[in-house]
Amino acid sequence: MFNLKYIFFILCIFAFFGCSEKEVTFLEFSDEDKGYERLLKYYYVQEVGPPKMVADGILFTFGEDYGIVELSGDFIDWQYSIPLIKGRYGVYYYLYQNPIKAGRYPYKYRVDGLWINDPLQTNMMFDSQNQELSYFTIDEDIEYYRSNPLYNDDGTLTFFYENEHALEVNFALNKYGFDTDRYRMEKGDDNIWRITVSLMPGPYYYNFIVDGQWEVDPMNYNIATSDKDVKHSFVTIR
Repeated sequence: MFNLKYIFFILCIFAFFGCSEKEVTFLEFSDEDKGYERLLKYYYVQEVGPPKMVADGILFTFGEDYGIVELSGDFIDWQYSIPLIKGRYGVYYYLYQNPIKAGRYPYKYRVDGLWINDPLQTNMMFDSQNQELSYFTIDEDIEYYRSNPLYNDDGTLTFFYENEHALEVNFALNKYGFDTDRYRMEKGDDNIWRITVSLMPGPYYYNFIVDGQWEVDPMNYNIATSDKDVKHSFVTIR
């Protein structure tokens, strides 16, 4: 009997330290992620819930494990679907960083092609066609979000990157195989590098090439990782 108690005690100690070690490792950044801690805070999201206001925008999360999870709603006039990013711990997320007016905004997720309501949202309403929709509310107008790209009146898009010390900055886009020579950015007197392009609506992955070094967009918290574990900024052009 003593031996069994002793063995059980030893196993409990190992289990305790094993769980503690996992918890510490779970929250640490790998070496390749050093320098991305601020931008990766949503890529490392672990909690799932209805849309919520955070310091950087409106955070959407979805926790079920599916192939493709997309989002649409009144906040983008139902004009297109936004693919969510699958983060490090399996949570799908998207941070909406555009200005938005106060009001009630119905929305839905499209999961592997099937439209569903948010399973964690308690706010529900019916539209003019008597269809039930999830919704979130914004209490006051939000104008302070500033992210790429800027939409111009002529239909073009301007991407910007602020760096006063860089000698050369290029813009790389997945549409052209991340060709680092296709888009050269121009530096203004305000130390902001800019490039104006024409893109069709849809999702895109991009990077800035700063003096030969690949960087993600410091204004964009939507970070996706490729199959080769390369990090790209992610944006959906409306």
